[in-house]
Amino acid sequence: MLPGNKLNLWRGYGVEACKGDWPLMQQHIKRILADGISEACDYITRYAAWIVQNPGERPGVALVLRGGEGTGKGVFLRCLLREFGAHGSLASSTLTCTRASSCLRMKPIGLATKLPKGN
Repeated sequence: MLPGNKLNLWRGYGVEACKGDWPLMQQHIKRILADGISEACDYITRYAAWIVQNPGERPGVALVLRGGEGTGKGVFLRCLLREFGAHGSLASSTLTCTRASSCLRMKPIGLATKLPKGN
């Protein structure tokens, strides 16, 4: 039991940490997700680092990646989901933003693959 009568449900990450380089994902983030924009690439990378380093905290913002099916958004997000193991959540049906938020709010990382236009 944690202070404030809170129960700690954290069971650890879904992968083991190890030293190494990650040039393929860095390249994917920069070229595909950030469209070559250095500031966007830095934001996405820092966002991902923050949620991994602070799994019990809510970031206050959601990372929304828009693009057609098969453009590469899921490659990055599924890697993050794998990292969080049981603490990640996948909502793969079409959801409104309100419903997606309520479905994913209890997880440090959530992936909603289809949101209707206008959300």
